[in-house]
Amino acid sequence: MEKYERKISSILQELQKEDDISSYEEPGYEQGDSDIDIDKIQRGQIFFCKNLTNCILAMMVSLVYGLSVSNLLDPLVYTSKSDTPQKSLQRYVHTLAHVMKWHMGSIWEHDSEARKSLNSVRRMHTYVGRKMNFGKTSPANIFMSQYDMSLVQCGFIGFLVLKPDKVGITCTEEELEDYMYFWKWIGIHLGISNHNNICYHGYRHALNVCQDIDDFVVYPALENPPPNFVKMAQAFTDGLNILTVIPLHSYKSLISFVTDASGKKRLYKLGVADTFRLFFFKFMVFLLRKCPPLKYFLNRNLSLFAKLKTD
Repeated sequence: MEKYERKISSILQELQKEDDISSYEEPGYEQGDSDIDIDKIQRGQIFFCKNLTNCILAMMVSLVYGLSVSNLLDPLVYTSKSDTPQKSLQRYVHTLAHVMKWHMGSIWEHDSEARKSLNSVRRMHTYVGRKMNFGKTSPANIFMSQYDMSLVQCGFIGFLVLKPDKVGITCTEEELEDYMYFWKWIGIHLGISNHNNICYHGYRHALNVCQDIDDFVVYPALENPPPNFVKMAQAFTDGLNILTVIPLHSYKSLISFVTDASGKKRLYKLGVADTFRLFFFKFMVFLLRKCPPLKYFLNRNLSLFAKLKTD
């Protein structure tokens, strides 16, 4: 099994130069809105809506996978809003509602619900970052840095960019290019600098950066995860299980899904229950690829669920 034979790229090394969140422009700032290609953004949104369930599954496994990285985990621990199954479910349903607004709204319009949602999330990130960094006199080891926001952005699009087929998506590179353009503007309006916006230079650039983050940041972190990883990851999957009749999710099965898809060595020896969960997840992805009526049904109901939580 191949393991870290590639050298870390200069791109990732550049992203790792810390930059305090206090350098973010305030939400009223409009960066280059006159240059926005609305048609391209809408094509990116159409790609998401057409593959809604697949995209949410990709984001879901990326979230569990990324909790192993202290930069992403520490703010969640600090806010104490996702450390139990009930709180985790509430938090991430709320996050889903924001994500749906971005993908189905007019993010290029200043007074749209989608832009208001982006500004709200941006203010929340700024607030948490400033509280966590209060009293720090050194730029080293700050929280909610620009690099951290690069990792957050990768958490939303990384697995989808790297392995679209593994979540049942059949698409062209042009469609992924459109989707990265959409996320370029999401990043801009969330306060990510052009330098740290991994989608700023298009699909191929995002692909290379996400591969580096997977190989040199997340997977090594999973081999030696931080102390609160298991608690937070289990709270997330147990929260998902509140929505199902039987417990269909565990952090070990979801992470094993990612490592299998990435061709990396599994980090857990799965018992009978987790082996079944992993099989079920892979089978669902297979059905999403092979059964369009099921995909349509799930897309429609997931959209209605998110709309209900938004209203």
